[in-house]
Amino acid sequence: MRRLAALVMILVMSLAAEEATQGFVLGLRPLWPLCDGIGGKHANGAFSTRCFTRLCYWMGDCGHWAAPMVWSDRVKPGDPISKVVLWLGEPDWQEGDELLWFAGKGDDDLLRATIREGRLVALERAASQ
Repeated sequence: MRRLAALVMILVMSLAAEEATQGFVLGLRPLWPLCDGIGGKHANGAFSTRCFTRLCYWMGDCGHWAAPMVWSDRVKPGDPISKVVLWLGEPDWQEGDELLWFAGKGDDDLLRATIREGRLVALERAASQ
């Protein structure tokens, strides 16, 4: 009986985790409050919904966001690079210790993050060159 209860508990927890992050099994939207509660960033795509966490930095699948400038208030100097890339998305390019993004869709300005020793030193909006 204990084994059955443990198996049911594992199944329920797995289903809850999958539903919270992907929403494929039950076909429901992920549980956005749970995503927010674990420090994640939720996104709606044309064909899926997803909860991004800092793990996306290590997996290389944080994606490119249309307007990283909108999320720039979520990061501050001292934050790890994984948090910066989670909120701003994969950079459009890198120059030395600087990560660069176009500030917004159709915007020529750049968002420039200076990273040293894996931490954000400065984040600024700069005119495109």
